[in-house]
Amino acid sequence: MNDEQLQSVWQKMKAPLQTENILSVAMTEMDALKKKIRRRNRREIAGAVLIIIIMGPFSFYTSNIYSRTGAVILTLSAIIIIIKMRNGKNAAGSDLTLQPVAYLHQHLAYLKKEAKLLSTVVYWYILPPLTGLALFFFGQDKSTVMLIFHYVILLIITGVVYWLNQMVVDTVLQPLIVKLDGLLKEEEQINMAGNQPE
Repeated sequence: MNDEQLQSVWQKMKAPLQTENILSVAMTEMDALKKKIRRRNRREIAGAVLIIIIMGPFSFYTSNIYSRTGAVILTLSAIIIIIKMRNGKNAAGSDLTLQPVAYLHQHLAYLKKEAKLLSTVVYWYILPPLTGLALFFFGQDKSTVMLIFHYVILLIITGVVYWLNQMVVDTVLQPLIVKLDGLLKEEEQINMAGNQPE
């Protein structure tokens, strides 16, 4: 997910929603954002499948109990990642029969689910694979120095992954959610004012 591209989406939605044309522009921008998220999800699924292919055999053929347990945890973690990514795909409704405002409400709900998903990565995306890798490396015939080196690298990678996900939530998704929510409320108030008898 490219931060600059998502920021661009947000910037283009700054104008108040007052006409069908502006609603259509917002719908187009939200569709572009959904495509970017779907591409990211496909990459994550491909990576998880690769982990299953690599670590799956270790779950059965490694004699060391620590390495085997680590391989099992990694394989199960990859399956969980695939499920999470697939659920995210299913949450992205694309009902083109909806009116523009309802369509954007649907996308607002999708963005909130996406923000929640990224806010909880530490529990389903970071800790399980980190635990699996730590056990897997511990079971290998490595010196203490090499073991510490691997753990330090793992912690650095984990920290970067966590930071990147939280940055996207804090600087892109949450501001976009607040902005879209505000624009939709403004549009509803305009419609309500227009429907009041004179």
